Amino acid sequence: MTNGDSVLNKQQRKKVRRKERKQSERQAHRNLDAITGDAIQAALQIASAVATTHNAAVIDVELASVSEAKFVRKRVNDALSIGEWLDEVQVVLWQVDEHWSAPLSAQGNSDGFELRIERARRDPAH
Repeated sequence: MTNGDSVLNKQQRKKVRRKERKQSERQAHRNLDAITGDAIQAALQIASAVATTHNAAVIDVELASVSEAKFVRKRVNDALSIGEWLDEVQVVLWQVDEHWSAPLSAQGNSDGFELRIERARRDPAH
């Protein structure tokens, strides 16, 4: 094998790795879109009950990380705003190290975070 062959093989390997990484990122994005859609659907279904009972409820979707949960939380709150629910309820990211309450789901118990839909917090000045 000559030095030219070695360089070519290295370039080919890099190209293959880049292509695989790009495909992996696309698949992750598609998966996140599906998770977000499921979370929006679940939130719209339980928004009325949470607004009426004032009891928090878990949005039961599998989330891989806190950053993924933050992304989904924003999209669900956007959907609740369009559906005019944001004055009544909001989606919050519950994290074990930031909240005094206990987890409401298996994911919250095992991973230390979960998405919840809760009664919207009111400004105390109003």
